[in-house]
Amino acid sequence: MAQVSSKVARAGLAGVVGLAVVIAAAQRAGHHRAIPDAQIVVQDGAVLQSGFGRLHLAPAVSYANLTVYPVYGDAPAPARPVPAEYVTLAEGMDRGSVTARESDSGCVNGNGSAPATPQGLTVPDDSATNAEQGREHRDANMLLVTNTAPQPTYVPDGQVVPGGGQDRGAASDTIVPARSAQVGVAAFCVERHRSQGLSADFRKNVVLAIPSVRYAMQVVGEQGPVWDAVGTATRHFGAATPTGTYAALIQNRSAQQAVLPYTDALTVPIQAATPGRIVGVVAAINGRIVCTDLYKNPTLFNQMWPALLRSYALQAAMQLASGRPAPVNAEAAGRWLASLDGAPGTPSREADLTRVARVTLPTGAGIRTAAVSGTRGRHMALLHEAFWTPAALLTN
Repeated sequence: MAQVSSKVARAGLAGVVGLAVVIAAAQRAGHHRAIPDAQIVVQDGAVLQSGFGRLHLAPAVSYANLTVYPVYGDAPAPARPVPAEYVTLAEGMDRGSVTARESDSGCVNGNGSAPATPQGLTVPDDSATNAEQGREHRDANMLLVTNTAPQPTYVPDGQVVPGGGQDRGAASDTIVPARSAQVGVAAFCVERHRSQGLSADFRKNVVLAIPSVRYAMQVVGEQGPVWDAVGTATRHFGAATPTGTYAALIQNRSAQQAVLPYTDALTVPIQAATPGRIVGVVAAINGRIVCTDLYKNPTLFNQMWPALLRSYALQAAMQLASGRPAPVNAEAAGRWLASLDGAPGTPSREADLTRVARVTLPTGAGIRTAAVSGTRGRHMALLHEAFWTPAALLTN
């Protein structure tokens, strides 16, 4: 993957954020790597071009109305497991090395003073960035994330964290530096009718939101549609609560029972497809592509896959229709995936370690996230691409 200096990356990613820009910036920086032109996939295993390099589709795996195409790259499987570059928010909160708190009046100690910075951690000066984020998403709130781990923490878009004054969902991909405190992470409310809590802290039982909620957060970018998408999901499973929280789906028996057959049927086959090489998936529901998630390497995909599968399964269970729909064919999946390559993007959100662009396609939209990579110098590399087709998500 081509890497560019921070100065060049900032200039390139401040405009159209796509593969062409990354390559052009790399050429100017002297780090160009030849990448062939995009190709259209017409069958399983055919090659296409993406911002992440040459990608392939593995044969589809299906259960009921959910079809998943694993996506893998050219790199051979490593001889031994590759250590994770990031700790995900879910992993960090489960281990106790990452915490999240309210960023407003809830973020105080019992005596009314601001919380002290833990020893050995740093607080970034990102007030200008936070102000810009507030202007771009006037309905979004900010979480304060503290990471005591020796690795950066990856907060994925759509990550739902219960607790605080209101349950929240991450408004975009964000990297929280290692051993840092009170890093701002933009978020949307996913609990409509609560505005205070017993604690400013968020609990560790986090989940990834379903594709329709992620689409409302990342592409629509307004609070009202996020609440509407949450309400549709909770009502479907009989999980609606007085506060209208998405987190009610975590313990809802109907939702759990609906998801289990999908995860039982798809977890192992996906992991077995080209072991050690999968970087993402194309997911289709009722024979129509609904979303795609691509990550920078197989390690990060493996960290995210269990949560992704549960979110896809919950969306599929919501849209389960009578009869057995035909799974989307490889040609359609390949054409969709190839259409993502180099699609123009517009700057959406900028933080200390990440740049997010929104990408508009003829049949959908999504986000493309670049993040600082490497411990020496500041190089930007593609971290995650996520795309959704609203017609399939909202009308199935």
